[in-house]
Amino acid sequence: MKSPSKFLVASLLSSAVIASTGMLSAQAVAEPVSDQILSSLMLDVDKAGTSNHLVAVGDRGHVLWSEDEGKAWQLGENSTQVLLTAVDFPTVNIGYAVGHDAVVLKSTDGGRSWNKVYEDKEAEVPLLDVLFTDANNGFVMGGYGYLLQTTDGGKTWHNRFDSVENFDEFHYNGMTQLKNGMLMMVGEAGTMYRSSDNGKSWETLESPYEGTFFGVSALEQLNGAVAYGLRGNAFITNDSGDTWTELDTGTEQTFFSGLVLKGNMPLLVGTGGTFSRNDGDDVLVNNQSDRAVLTGIVKTSDNVFVVTGENGIRRVDPSVIGL
Repeated sequence: MKSPSKFLVASLLSSAVIASTGMLSAQAVAEPVSDQILSSLMLDVDKAGTSNHLVAVGDRGHVLWSEDEGKAWQLGENSTQVLLTAVDFPTVNIGYAVGHDAVVLKSTDGGRSWNKVYEDKEAEVPLLDVLFTDANNGFVMGGYGYLLQTTDGGKTWHNRFDSVENFDEFHYNGMTQLKNGMLMMVGEAGTMYRSSDNGKSWETLESPYEGTFFGVSALEQLNGAVAYGLRGNAFITNDSGDTWTELDTGTEQTFFSGLVLKGNMPLLVGTGGTFSRNDGDDVLVNNQSDRAVLTGIVKTSDNVFVVTGENGIRRVDPSVIGL
């Protein structure tokens, strides 16, 4: 049996969340977001380029944007109501969001408004992650080995299904670009791949774990990455995936997202409201009081973490992990 996938978890969470408002008109874009929407299921958050501008996505096609690092949020103008699972802003203004029905949205104004640039309802596939290396070149990926690439900012999309050896059609849950330019992708049942030619071909890596990985983040060194997933499992590579070392996370909670702090310290978040930080000497674990699932995280310039999850989006003081 396949391991549970991120989109299944997201669907289960979505069904448990109090129904939020439907589509909002363009007139609502400049108004503050209601507490109901702020506390509804949000699955990912990203910084717009190198700015202090944040964008988050989640249930009912909601896209939220903030100009003050998450203190106040506005609703973006959108044309879809499907669950949005991931967002990536390669520049301050240009960003992409993906979700169910294999939908891809694009914004050119920092998340204030969005246009649909791809959709494949007949495939009945959720897209689970999006990675753009610049404004025009990027990938979207998801259930059952679904993988697309664009080189022109979403005007055209190229099917890359056959570029990866994935006969069982395992789900692709996350992708990152290492500091050396290499791409790395992880997914269901311990699947791990890398590409040294910008996604034209993918090499299958020997995985250190048979359970599902939900994400992978680049480390500070050229060849480094940390992959994380089910039951508190996380692994670090310093040679672009040739070998992996298990990371002590101090928990058996499942990780859905992570980032790398200064000093090359992985910070992972997931079920049970878990924060896990390993600084190389000690492991610190903190569970938020509501125990709500956490699905996304970014660090702001004022040294605060903005997290998304089962109970919406919020700012969290770094003292929760001893910083």
